[in-house]
Amino acid sequence: MTYHITRIAGTDFTDNRRLANQFIANSASQLGFKEINYSLWENDYLLNQPMRREALINAMFSDVNPGDTVVMTYPLYIALLNFNGEALNYLKNGKKDIKLIAFVIDLDPWMRGGDYDKEDNFTLNQLKQFDCLIVPTEKFAKRLHEDGVNTPTIVFNFLDFIYDGPLLEKKFQKKVYIASGRAIRLTNYNMDSIETVVIGRNRTPNDNIKTEAHRPYDHLPILFDGGFAAVDMINNVSTNVIGEGARFDWDKYSEYTAPSKQSLYMASGMPLIVRPENANAEFIKKAGIGLVMEDLSELDAILDKMTEEEYNQMVEKMKPFQKAVSSGYFAKRALMNAIAYVEFGYENNLE
Repeated sequence: MTYHITRIAGTDFTDNRRLANQFIANSASQLGFKEINYSLWENDYLLNQPMRREALINAMFSDVNPGDTVVMTYPLYIALLNFNGEALNYLKNGKKDIKLIAFVIDLDPWMRGGDYDKEDNFTLNQLKQFDCLIVPTEKFAKRLHEDGVNTPTIVFNFLDFIYDGPLLEKKFQKKVYIASGRAIRLTNYNMDSIETVVIGRNRTPNDNIKTEAHRPYDHLPILFDGGFAAVDMINNVSTNVIGEGARFDWDKYSEYTAPSKQSLYMASGMPLIVRPENANAEFIKKAGIGLVMEDLSELDAILDKMTEEEYNQMVEKMKPFQKAVSSGYFAKRALMNAIAYVEFGYENNLE
């Protein structure tokens, strides 16, 4: 009996999708999982090529045998969406007596603004075919159930961000970091009194904003020297885009997920700022590792009342979480809980 996990081959140290996939696979490997490596084949290479797709899928899963368990990092992020479904069908019908777990990173219909057919959605119907789902948050799991996906679910809470490099000392200061892989616009808060550092592409015409170019993931944590790091504060930071006939509602979508920027901040040892709709807002507040507010315009008054000692306590409380996300703890815990369910029927950690 062997445990397998899918892993995107190759390197692109600025691609959050690839990094999330590879961080999860690396953590699984440390638990003894065997990696199933594949490439992000282009749409033109796969479209109208059913025999080529079949050959690739057969090769990917050639080492899977009866009695094995396969964890599919979901989605596979291959441009041709049919590939995901065909791979799943092959595992369900072409392999006997195997167990299938989806480690869900993203969900396409939720990313796109507008309605979708819950009864006949391509992605939701795929998730119904797995034996178990590992999903980002309890809020994510609840919405899946509301959408008719009743597959047993395990929650991982935070994406890991594997990092073992140096960190700067965190100092109490009126400063906020905002990182994004997409171009952002900032509005509706006092950028004159709060030093703002954007990591990525900044489309805000304000001379008081410092912009740091996006860079390989392991070069990022060393940038943070204190203050706070903001996670998807949609009243102040927008990344929504419209293109190719599809609207991507990142702002709404981020309410349910475990954002990769949040994990970057935690791996950097930074206290967080999240909005109340953040799926982990209640936990973050209770754990004392960040602030919860609707709008960055509230930050001035909060910091005027905060003492340096209170800030340092937040930094100290973040340290065990920094170690956890940096070492792959959350993926490992979720994977072990999922295996406990599919192999032994252990249900205590199901949502």
